[in-house]
Amino acid sequence: MGSCVAKNSRRDIIVPTRSVDSTLSSEAKSTSPHDDSKRTELSDNQLVKLPQNSKHPKKLSSNYAAIPNKTRQENPVTTSQFVGGLIGLKNLGNTCFINSALQCLLHMPPLVDYFLHKLHFHDLNIKNPLGSKGMVTLAFARLVKRYWKKSDIDQITPKELYDVISEYAPRFGQGTQEDCHEFLVSFLDVLHEDLNRVKQKAPFEDAECLDDGKLEECAKESWKNYLTRNQSVIVDLLQGQSKSTLKCLKCGAQSHKFEPFMYLSLPIPDEDAGKVSLLDCLKEYSKEEKLQEEELWSCPKCKTLVEATKKLDIWKLPNILIVHLKRFKYNRKTKGKITTLVDFPIVDLDLSSIATGTQHDRPIYDLFAVSNHNGSLNRGHYYTFAKNREDNAWYAFNDSDVMTLEPKQVVSPTGYLLFFCKVSIDSFKRQSLSKPENWPHAPRIIKTNIRILTIDTRRSSVASANDLEQKTGSTNKNAVNKLIMDSGSAESLLRSVEKFDTTSVSSAATVTNGQKTEKRYYVAHDLSTTGQKTPDSTTSNFSTDPFFKNLRQPRDKQQEQQQVKEKASSVDKTKSKGNKFFKISHIQIFS
Repeated sequence: MGSCVAKNSRRDIIVPTRSVDSTLSSEAKSTSPHDDSKRTELSDNQLVKLPQNSKHPKKLSSNYAAIPNKTRQENPVTTSQFVGGLIGLKNLGNTCFINSALQCLLHMPPLVDYFLHKLHFHDLNIKNPLGSKGMVTLAFARLVKRYWKKSDIDQITPKELYDVISEYAPRFGQGTQEDCHEFLVSFLDVLHEDLNRVKQKAPFEDAECLDDGKLEECAKESWKNYLTRNQSVIVDLLQGQSKSTLKCLKCGAQSHKFEPFMYLSLPIPDEDAGKVSLLDCLKEYSKEEKLQEEELWSCPKCKTLVEATKKLDIWKLPNILIVHLKRFKYNRKTKGKITTLVDFPIVDLDLSSIATGTQHDRPIYDLFAVSNHNGSLNRGHYYTFAKNREDNAWYAFNDSDVMTLEPKQVVSPTGYLLFFCKVSIDSFKRQSLSKPENWPHAPRIIKTNIRILTIDTRRSSVASANDLEQKTGSTNKNAVNKLIMDSGSAESLLRSVEKFDTTSVSSAATVTNGQKTEKRYYVAHDLSTTGQKTPDSTTSNFSTDPFFKNLRQPRDKQQEQQQVKEKASSVDKTKSKGNKFFKISHIQIFS
């Protein structure tokens, strides 16, 4: 990668909007701004404490089940209060690639909470030959503590961590400019092995899945095998699962294999374009390609070497998604850097269309850090954009310098490593063999609100679909018209259900309103044969309603739709005879 450009020649890399205000005491201000060895911590009377709703969660125990997700929690800090996490890291000589990666990790809230609550002491695996005997992890833990401890330090010299990194990964301690992504992967691997809760690793080998109808079952078994050897906070937060598919071009047979991943290295599809989207890069990642002639595949059906195609798919997305944009080209014909702008939203990034496997949680992500590279293949500099967990503002970290940043400046052609956090969940579950319900393969159970609309043919107040629309807010008139009766009374009942499994129910209509998807379920109950009374909002019994009992039983989708049509049709036929009464329940579920 060449040498790091001089500090005085990269002042124009980041355009600050205003200088960072410092609310330090006069004693603190008199200290040299670039000498952290003489800094002292602020005393209790000097430090303005944060509000009680600070993003640092309550004390976590060593046997914690989950780490709270504080990514979007509001924690307002006025201009007169002390904001932590605005500290630069001193460049020790071509170490900008290390500083940039560390700044991204120091602004990863759940990882920071893990170390601040000293959970690493319980998980430390000093006998693991694949780790650093805990040395790298302990040095990083001390850096996290110092970084987020309220003090007047505006710069830290990470020499202790740099020295242990140089010992266990000499490649990154030789004073040469290295790739930030390669360092990050190596560093996270060491943290994982140092914190691996599995003390004795049993050998295993994942079998290939040849049955397309058992993909989820095979994926779950593969994840189980992986957890027999790997359990750590890195797995909990950063690891997802991919699916690799080989297809025989002779007979069409397919073989699938599932593997964990800690990051996604994405190609940039159009190098000559000025701008592409992140979704374009993700689609390019999953593009099917033909294997080279020297890569013939042994087809299990043909029993011989054959030409084949290979396709990579994202099966399960992780809680923290790290995206590596492949900006550097190395091949026989050319080498260089791709400067195409990769565009993406920094909030509410929806990856539902990207994952091929069923997701346990909605894959909605917010960006919280970016490692940028400015320069060419042979000469460049790394720096970081990160969102502060205490004031929700964006800042630029350029080695020792910290500057404010506008959100519109975050997405740029220099973006190299992107860090996203899933925001659709309240916590990050611990992965273990004893609790498969926490695995990404567990059935999805969502929190919902259910609104029940009851129409009784023995009363008269609803005359048309328009009338019903005004009362219920329904926008699906066609579905309503199929079930509406000329004489009927509409009484609504709103109930809040903590956990409701919608995977076992088929919907008669789905309405998309803005960013919310509303699923509606219809069923008709014969009241004349059961002797039931029309339920009121004060007397309706949720637990004894036969419809809700059915919700807990798996049902065939086609059979469910046919039953809905038959029951709706029976209402239309019966109302003219006048000898039967029906109750129609209109169920609205918001997910």
